[in-house]
Amino acid sequence: MSDRASEIAYDLAVIEAMVAEMEPYLKSDLLYWRLSPAVPLRPAAPLLTIGGVLLRTHRLGGQSDRLTPDQRNRLSAASDAFRVVTERWAAHTEKRMRRELDARLNSWQWFVDDCRERKQACVAYYATEAELRTLLDLLIEAAAGFGNVVPQQRRLGLLDSQFRRWLRPGDFVWAALLEPVYPRNRFWWLYGRPEFPPR
Repeated sequence: MSDRASEIAYDLAVIEAMVAEMEPYLKSDLLYWRLSPAVPLRPAAPLLTIGGVLLRTHRLGGQSDRLTPDQRNRLSAASDAFRVVTERWAAHTEKRMRRELDARLNSWQWFVDDCRERKQACVAYYATEAELRTLLDLLIEAAAGFGNVVPQQRRLGLLDSQFRRWLRPGDFVWAALLEPVYPRNRFWWLYGRPEFPPR
C-alpha cells in the first residue's frame, strides 16, 4: 500500500471513529474528546472535535478519485451520519462549534503573534500551522449553518490582514497531489510561506 493510500485509509478510519462518538461528545462538556480505544488506530487517534471531522472529510471528499468504491461508500455513510447527529443536536452543535472556533482562533492568534517575535520558527513550522488556518476556514463555513459567526469572521479577517503582509506567494505547501483539494482562490494561505526581510 502506498503512503497516500495508507493516509486515506487512516483518515477514513478516524472519521468513522469520530462520527461514531459524536453524539456523546456533543452531550458532554469537553471540547477535546479522547476516542474510545475500542477501535485501535495507528498512529494513535487524534482528539475528537467537530473541526477535526470537517478537516478530514474535506480532504477525502476532494480525493474521491483515489478512493475505492467501498471507501467512497463509507465516507458517504459517515458524512450522512455526521449531518444527522449534528442536526438532531443542533443547539449542542452550535455551542460546541463556537467554543472550538474561539479556541482555534486563539491558537492562530498565538501563531501570528509568535511570527513577529520568532520569525525563523514561523517559517520553519508554517506547513503544520497552515492546517490550523484551513480548519478555521472549514469550521466557520459549517458553523454559519447553525448561527451567527460574524464576530469570528471579523476576528479571523483581522488576523489574516496581519499575516498576509508576511506571506510570500509561492508553491503549494503540502503534497502536490492535495493541491486540487484546496483551490488557491479560497485557500490562499496554502500557496506560499512567510518571509521576513533581513534587518
